Amino acid sequence: MTYVLRKPSSVLVNIFHSISAFFFVISLSQSIELQNDPYEEARSHYRSKVDELKKNIENAGAYNVKEGRVVFYTLESCLELGSAYCFGNNPESPYGAYEIGPIDEQYVNDTDTITEFRFRPDEALVIIGATPPPATYFGFTHYLYRRFKKNGKWKLISGSIDDSINPMTINVTAGDGSYESKFDAETVIVYTGDNRSFRDVQDIVEEIGIPSSSTNLGVYSLDNINMGVTAGSDTVTFLIRCVNFYNKSIASLYMENPPLHVLRLTPVVRRDFESIEKYPIPIRSTSTTGRNEEYLIPTLNRLQRSIIQNEGGVGIDITRANSNTMEATLYGENCLANDQACYRDNSDSTYFFNYPGRSLKRDDFFIVFGPNHVESGFSRYISVSLYDGGTASDAFNSENELKGSAWRYLPDDPFQNQMYAIMIRRDCTNRPFCMEVANLSKYTPAIVIRAYLSDSTVGPDPLELVGARVIFGTSKRQSVKQLRNRRKNPEDPDDIPDTFDDKPGNK
Repeated sequence: MTYVLRKPSSVLVNIFHSISAFFFVISLSQSIELQNDPYEEARSHYRSKVDELKKNIENAGAYNVKEGRVVFYTLESCLELGSAYCFGNNPESPYGAYEIGPIDEQYVNDTDTITEFRFRPDEALVIIGATPPPATYFGFTHYLYRRFKKNGKWKLISGSIDDSINPMTINVTAGDGSYESKFDAETVIVYTGDNRSFRDVQDIVEEIGIPSSSTNLGVYSLDNINMGVTAGSDTVTFLIRCVNFYNKSIASLYMENPPLHVLRLTPVVRRDFESIEKYPIPIRSTSTTGRNEEYLIPTLNRLQRSIIQNEGGVGIDITRANSNTMEATLYGENCLANDQACYRDNSDSTYFFNYPGRSLKRDDFFIVFGPNHVESGFSRYISVSLYDGGTASDAFNSENELKGSAWRYLPDDPFQNQMYAIMIRRDCTNRPFCMEVANLSKYTPAIVIRAYLSDSTVGPDPLELVGARVIFGTSKRQSVKQLRNRRKNPEDPDDIPDTFDDKPGNK
């Protein structure tokens, strides 16, 4: 089956195409409140381990080794570098990438980025060191970035090759196996298309005191990836996502100089295709629980009526911006199979989009409201982000701003804590649960809702969730002008109804 967005949008393309655009490699520069660097010892420890590993590899003579680095960027830092869309990142989440140079025989295209690689199937990319500090989530994801054709042209795919490695699935050296024990923990991640190389890396890391049980495998299958280092080979890339660090100062110290190393191991003697121990295409995990949020639909309808009653009135016109929210049906395995763009999908997150079809004037506002999937037990974390012309402006999340935001509209509803309702406007003075976007441009914004990790090892099943809604408010004076514009554009939404017959999966 082919998965595509049910409603194409230039805003969506801007948001996600930017994710797949050139990765500017930067260093974080934030004010550090801590007097002592808790990662100084870890950096020294892993620097020594990696040096010992490289020496052992060179002495054995079976592999050549090239070292790279891990770098992180934030919304603010990539904006400073002039990136137009900042890769469409979650504004609350710094992202990491790997930078490593090509081997001598590797073809390098003028359009290649510094975090984009061509790999022989018998090579291995090895990540060794400490996982990120305590947070709500981290994930390591590898992607097929570009698919090159025989005529020299290429297609941007940016599709995940396998499920992300996250705190529920990652192998680490110590700890009790709990989700929380996977942070600040020793680990090794190996990306390869040859099981022989994976076994060799396990043996190599054991020689320096890291048990093979701490290694994790990121598979490349020759059945859906054209691996190699020639001009026609596919390119791959990587991404580290981190969400909601509990201590921002400690996180800044980690990201400024990560105790995490990247090594590229290339067999001295190239293995021919027949001798490579190939992997099949990875089978993705599922997240279906057999439950759904349909029980929240009556509460969602009551919330909508209450918002209209409380926020409408004299001088205020409430209309439907785009009441229902669409799921972004992006699945890496389908994108790789059908040569479709996947915009750096992440199996650990379910994405929803809403396109209000309105820009915000001085006194206008959006109200985004819907189920809090964390409180309903379907997700570990959700966020609501506003994108302005493809660039993330701000975000509210389930850890802080969304909690309790619907209570003022549903004082007596038994499910009030499982809902949220936030306002977005240019001036939020004296308004609770309000996202202020004073510098919003003239572009029509997009609203993105992310839901990370369910009870399974991947993101929640979108068919089990009830989507958010968005309504639009404006002053009567501005409403007259907007009504004229809507008459010129008959495809604009009509006035908002009192309720909707939502079902889980119908966003």
